[in-house]
Amino acid sequence: MLLSNMDYKCGNVSDVSPQENISSCEEIEENYQIHTEHDDFLTVTFSTKSGGFRTLLDTHTGKIGSTQIYKGQISTKIIELKFDLISPEHCSEITSRNKCNNGENPIHVANDITQKPIHISWDGWSDSLSGIAYYYLEIFKLEPNTPHELTELEPLKPIHQFKTNKTSSINFPTYYPPETGMYSILLQVTDKASNSKIARRLVLYDNDSSITLTKHAFNPNMSIDVSDVKIGDGGMHVITAIPETGYMWQSSNNDTKTRIVLNWENHFVNRIYDQDKLFNRVL
Repeated sequence: MLLSNMDYKCGNVSDVSPQENISSCEEIEENYQIHTEHDDFLTVTFSTKSGGFRTLLDTHTGKIGSTQIYKGQISTKIIELKFDLISPEHCSEITSRNKCNNGENPIHVANDITQKPIHISWDGWSDSLSGIAYYYLEIFKLEPNTPHELTELEPLKPIHQFKTNKTSSINFPTYYPPETGMYSILLQVTDKASNSKIARRLVLYDNDSSITLTKHAFNPNMSIDVSDVKIGDGGMHVITAIPETGYMWQSSNNDTKTRIVLNWENHFVNRIYDQDKLFNRVL
């Protein structure tokens, strides 16, 4: 659809003021009011004419006569600018025109809790107008911020990067994390007009952590202050016992069954998970 038609003429060249060498021309439209939308295009046609002029001289009188304009050749070049304002889409999105057929994933890892290297893949991405330009992958080790929420504290410093402009037969990356932690995997999909969309997955990698006791084993020969014994402080307690005895003695009525309830809240701990806040909220 034709939106507008505007003509411009370079004022620094003309038939009587030709350029002998390379000529440059810059035109600025101060009142450009055309609203461009997705899938619009703008066609710019450049035309240049060769030639020049000559001025006749009357050799008898020495007077300058008429000016004659050469009829030059016209050369035309057409450039078409296309407008793509929509980011790539994945087939799982509600607005996508392409629907997933085989469970395609925006980004996929085989296991989100693993002791093995992280195998990463993706499929189902498309861009109907300009097409996919490249895929860019970043991996971060998440760290707790001041409120102890996990996030990418240094978003400009990924610990691993991968980029490919292939849209099929991709050699998908495998990442070997250096240590136990919660890892964020970001896949940026960019079309040829530089519109982008990002998909994210979280992976808990752990190949060396262990579970230990919060407190040392109880020594029956050690005296304790029963007022310091609290449920959930990391000890193991028979909570049906008498609190005033440090939960070490329990009584029952004669000829009645005795119910013994054991509490081990906070008794076991994975210190890496606890110190690095690996189970905290992820921003």
